[in-house]
Amino acid sequence: GAVSAVVVASAALLALPLGRLGRALGTQRPVVALGGACFGLFGVATLIFSKETLGCWLASVGLAVVFGAGRATWEGNFKSSVADDFHDAATAAFANVTVQSGLASTLGFLLNRSLTPRAVATVVVACSVAAGSSQFVA
Repeated sequence: GAVSAVVVASAALLALPLGRLGRALGTQRPVVALGGACFGLFGVATLIFSKETLGCWLASVGLAVVFGAGRATWEGNFKSSVADDFHDAATAAFANVTVQSGLASTLGFLLNRSLTPRAVATVVVACSVAAGSSQFVA
């Protein structure tokens, strides 16, 4: 409960500053890449640290803040870039985002049930690198 609240609170607190950062840079892409990196840090933490280390309050709250930053970029900067890139077909673009998000969640659920935590972490890091890199070639 409490750690989930930290995710939501940090996402809410970071949304406006991250949005301003994207506007100041003239593009949301680097901020969206930063959000992908935030999600990738979860995988990196799983690969580097033990369950005991990650299970303490400080690590849990720290990772919740990082997740909140990733969530803020997803809900704000990423969706802003989709609206900018597909302004003539926004409805179709956001439908595509929703379908991809659902597929990713389904895949995550299935992989989490059948793979080891290290394997899932490796998939998360790979997806994070792919997502971040794609922002610079889009």
